[in-house]
Amino acid sequence: MNINNKFNTMWKACMIVFFALSLLVVAPAYEASAQANTTNTVDDNQISRILCNVVSLVTGGVGKAISVLIIITLAIALFLGKVSWGMAIAVAVGMGIMFGAPGIVKIISPDGGDVCKATTGA
Repeated sequence: MNINNKFNTMWKACMIVFFALSLLVVAPAYEASAQANTTNTVDDNQISRILCNVVSLVTGGVGKAISVLIIITLAIALFLGKVSWGMAIAVAVGMGIMFGAPGIVKIISPDGGDVCKATTGA
């Protein structure tokens, strides 16, 4: 098995774990909101709250811990010659965009407000 196949296998496994964690976060919140609503319709605020929970999970402590593990793994692979410098820079830029996304949305949105703070009441 060459390095490309190992990378593809690792990438697929990481994506499966990410989607499984997403379902674990979203499914209970969606079920609770559907049970609270007697007409079986989900309004915009409930969907916003669920998505804000996912955003806070990814940009919070869990996302930062996963990012630290990715950086450590990337650094080891980089200095062993298994990853190019371009890939390392691309990962760093991607993480910067991921953690800076709320600020980017504030800049480009017309009202400049924070949707997650408005829906959660924080």
